[in-house]
Amino acid sequence: MTASSGQVGACSNSRCGHWNNEHNSYKCKEAGCRKRWKICQTGDHGDSGVYAICAKCPDHPAGGPEGFLEYIDLTV
Repeated sequence: MTASSGQVGACSNSRCGHWNNEHNSYKCKEAGCRKRWKICQTGDHGDSGVYAICAKCPDHPAGGPEGFLEYIDLTV
């Protein structure tokens, strides 16, 4: 994963505070689901170098991108 996604505006998660350009979006892994996960890739949400979840699929909490269990969850 890399940052600089080209997305415009600021993250809508009030706990994040970064520009959308620093995020990437991933389709939920659950078959048939069209919802997306939004991952902040700045690496400065607490633990240095750890990505953060700014939005996730509410229907499939295990449907995140590879490695998401190690990310900081800003949705809780």
